[in-house]
Amino acid sequence: MKHTDFYALHKKLDEQARNELMAAIKAHGDEYIFIHEDEDGDYNNEEKNNAPVIAASTRYMDGYEDFYVVRVALEDNWLQIYGFPKDGWDSEDELTSVAHGHLEYIIDLIPETEDVQDVTIAPKS
Repeated sequence: MKHTDFYALHKKLDEQARNELMAAIKAHGDEYIFIHEDEDGDYNNEEKNNAPVIAASTRYMDGYEDFYVVRVALEDNWLQIYGFPKDGWDSEDELTSVAHGHLEYIIDLIPETEDVQDVTIAPKS
């Protein structure tokens, strides 16, 4: 049966979310760290409990699982998201695929700066 191309709409929303996330990261100097490591290489548990959790995967995974987002960065204007599984190892890995609608969870937890309080981008028609 004919219907709306929802995949195209999801892709469009994901692109807008990616652009707004990149703007939020730029406001913090091209990197934002949610979970810091101590001198022993252990993650701060309080920060871990307050970090965004998203459905994502690394390049070596077949499907999504829940990941703590450790940090987000712009490297040569390319969005990089790093995290570790909520139920798994505590070693940071690059997340190469993120479920539709989950980038917003990251933006929600990046604080405003003195100069940037809103990263809303008007959707393209």
